[in-house]
Amino acid sequence: MKVPSDEREQLTWGEPPNDDVSFATLVDVLADSQRHRLLAMLTDTGGTVSVDELTTRLVEHAQTNRSSTAASSAVGNSKQRLRIRLQHVHLPKLADCNLIKYDANAQTVTPTVSPTAEVMLTDLLASAK
Repeated sequence: MKVPSDEREQLTWGEPPNDDVSFATLVDVLADSQRHRLLAMLTDTGGTVSVDELTTRLVEHAQTNRSSTAASSAVGNSKQRLRIRLQHVHLPKLADCNLIKYDANAQTVTPTVSPTAEVMLTDLLASAK
């Protein structure tokens, strides 16, 4: 994560990827089922999405797939609790790996996956389905 130079930058995580993320880093980041689902949703969408929409989509996914680990975790938490976890844990971790740009002020998330990382992600996400 870059060191913020002013207050506006302080609440924005993630930089456009100049170095590809390693396979080991992707595996580590995607070991968490909610981050895995979150990144799959973002790569499917391909554009900027609000944190509210991501929270809603994760809860809906959990309700339709109750047998999965991500579903149990999301359903077990309230929507508000899930949103807080996204804002303070999952989104910053994905941004630190340059997989997304997270703007905490605007409450938006944009995928920033490099072409090389996208190939690895596609393989990882497909093998987990």
